[in-house]
Amino acid sequence: PPRSTLFPYTTLFRSVEMTLHFHYFRARYLSLLVCGENHPHVALLDSNIGLILHAVGEYELSLKFLERALDLSKKYFGARSLKTAVGHHLVARTQSCIGNRLSIFGIAMHMNE
Repeated sequence: PPRSTLFPYTTLFRSVEMTLHFHYFRARYLSLLVCGENHPHVALLDSNIGLILHAVGEYELSLKFLERALDLSKKYFGARSLKTAVGHHLVARTQSCIGNRLSIFGIAMHMNE
């Protein structure tokens, strides 16, 4: 969205990142009401929320959203889908920021099977 439309929220939340965070959580809530928890659209929203949280340094919370998005991507698009591969990449990148090297190694071994 253009910055001008985010201005009223930006002054309230003090940053564009927090404003986007608010909008994505609101969109996720509305999607859950309409579509339910198990829907491909929720996977996209969870992935985007995870990326925003990653950008602001909230790695643990980001990992929860990214793992949920990865599970939904596997369910709806299959293990060999590009969306699932991107999900694995995002989870591994977030785990590396946390310092969870053993989990990254496990994911890499699983992908080579």
